[in-house]
Amino acid sequence: MLDYDKGGELEVSEFSGHTSSIEGNKYLNLKWIRPAEEIPGYIFVKYVVSEDLLGISLMEIDVVEKAIKGGLLKGQLEKSNWSSSIHITEEQKKLQHFVLRNDKELFKKMKYLPKLKLSKNSFEVISDNASKFK
Repeated sequence: MLDYDKGGELEVSEFSGHTSSIEGNKYLNLKWIRPAEEIPGYIFVKYVVSEDLLGISLMEIDVVEKAIKGGLLKGQLEKSNWSSSIHITEEQKKLQHFVLRNDKELFKKMKYLPKLKLSKNSFEVISDNASKFK
């Protein structure tokens, strides 16, 4: 993932992960690689794919925090002046049930990215440029 920070500097983030599905819903389970390798755990993202779009929705942390405080989900909340984190420690089956039951609250905002459309010439240019690096 590439992003510009407030000072205009390019920031690079890298994740490792896998996909999972629960009753037809698809999720990305992402783990930070860089810049912060020391961040434990996963980021959960719901996604949908169509012919022309990729939709992604980040999990609403406040819903998880409320569930942990209310005893509906096992986990730990860690807060400091500069950051906060939530570590869900619930067993897999109960976590899956919680996600299914609360899907609309957990993943409220789906953002869509259009598929990049390349012409046949685009592939030829990519191919030509790739041969220069052999």
